[in-house]
Formats: sequence, structure tokens, C-alpha cells
Amino acid sequence: MSEAWRWLLRMTNARGDITLPEDQIAQWPETTVAGWIEQGLLEPNKSACRLICQGCGEIADADVVWLGDKAILSCAQCGPLQIDPARLRCWQINVQRLLDQIRHAMRLKGVESELADGRLWRLGNLHWSGVVWPVICGRGLGSARAGAWFENVRTTLQTVLISFSGLPSPEVSDRFSGTAFALDELVIDGDGPLVVDWAEINLRLPKPASVLGRKKDKLTKRASRIAHIESLTRELTEHVRSAREYAVDTQLRTGKALLLPRPTCELLAARLRVDKSTVSRCLADASARELRMVWELAVDLDRILGQ
Repeated sequence: MSEAWRWLLRMTNARGDITLPEDQIAQWPETTVAGWIEQGLLEPNKSACRLICQGCGEIADADVVWLGDKAILSCAQCGPLQIDPARLRCWQINVQRLLDQIRHAMRLKGVESELADGRLWRLGNLHWSGVVWPVICGRGLGSARAGAWFENVRTTLQTVLISFSGLPSPEVSDRFSGTAFALDELVIDGDGPLVVDWAEINLRLPKPASVLGRKKDKLTKRASRIAHIESLTRELTEHVRSAREYAVDTQLRTGKALLLPRPTCELLAARLRVDKSTVSRCLADASARELRMVWELAVDLDRILGQ
């Protein structure tokens, strides 16, 4: 029964207390409720619940009074009414058990962690269509204050944000990069554990090509880095030739060979029309062995003369 699951997810999404009175639980088939209890999703809660008067449908503010073994509810509209004591039971949704079911239903792998106290969790990674999608789940994401929960949360175009119900607020969207959807729109029929509609998930996730565009950008940056490394190597190799000529000339004229100063990173950056940080990254690149060799040679006078 997917409608029962949708209701449970919407209740979990509530920003406040998620204690449920027996009146609300009783609207669903006994087999469904028994399944939730067996799965640990519903637990008894000793807190007193506010009851709905079955006469007028309003929430009764007064406490229940016991007359012997009879429970009496005082309603402002209908007056004193005898109620079934079973209606006084309250239930608490076990959010952690629900998160466990989401992880299992979506076949997530990796470590779960809490990002915002009782509100936001990193559930793991979804492996789908050859792409790894980090999955974050939250409750109450429709509120404006939910944006603050993402202040220190890193997301990418591949991140999937799941709300229990409803779409995130604009404040969340401004701080989130990725795909968001509401879980209550993806559950399918069944009285057992949570089951999601994979066909619908496949439709909602971006196509791998669009997500991998970011990876292609990385490859483009890598190609650019290699080109810069080659240019720097040629630049420094030419400098070493000039340095040798300068050292030989000064030795013949003065009797002492002098070292032509090696160009600084700033000067090299200016010659290649790139940032200084680009030069630094090229020198530190694991593949730039020849570049680093020429860079070190440029300050070694003895080796330059021996060339």
C-alpha cells in the first residue's frame, strides 16, 4: 500500500515532533501497521497525545479523565465523551530505521553520517548507469532555515538530495548542486519494507553524459596541464643553453664562471601568459619529471658547464 508509505514519509518530514496518536495510525490496515511495528519503524511512546473528538472532528485540548475503568474526553463543542482507552496510545517514528530502509531500498553503499542534527544525513553512494551518485537525505527541507544545514556540506552535479516529502526550499537549492526529488513520489505498492520505483528514478536522474560533462572538463584541464608542462620544459631548456653560454663567456673574460639567474615562477607565468599557480602545479605534477630535472639543473653551475 504505497499511500500508507507516502503518509508515513510525510509525517517523518514534519519539522516538529513526529509522535503520532493512535487515531492517526488506526486509519491504515492492521497488516500495514503491524509491518511497521515489526520492522521497528513505529515504537510505543509514553508521551500523552492530543486526541481528535470523533463527534466534531476538532482536536480536544482537555486532558482525559478516568472514571473507574472508563476514559472520558472533554470536548469544548460536544462535552464529555467516553473513549476507547486504546486511543490513548502514542507512537514514535524511528527515523534511523527508516533511513536504514532507504539505504537498502536504493542499494546504497558506503558509510552513513549525520550532517545536521536529526535533519540531514549522508546515506552513501548509489551506483547507477556507470556513475557514482552520493546520496543525501533530509527532513523539513522545504523550510527557509534548511539552507543553513548545507553551509559546510560539499555537493556536486552528481549528488542526489532526497527529501522525505516535497521539494527543497529556494534557500536549499541555492546551496545545493545536483538532483533533488521527493521520496514519497517514488514508493510503490507493498506492505513489506520500503520499495522504490527504479524506472522513475532512472527518468529523474540526469543522463550520464550530462553528469560526465564535468569529468570531460577535468580531462580538458588535464590536457591543458600537459601542454603547459611541455611549454615550461622547452622554456627552461632554452634557459639552460643560454646559462651555459653565459657561464663559458664569463669564465673566459673574467676567469670565473657566473650563473645566469633562473627565471622565477612569476616570470615563467608571464611568458606563458598563465597564472603563477599554474606554473607551481605543473612543477608539482607527478608526470613532470623532465620539467623538474631541467628546473633543478638551472641552478647547478657545475652541471651546466658539464653539458
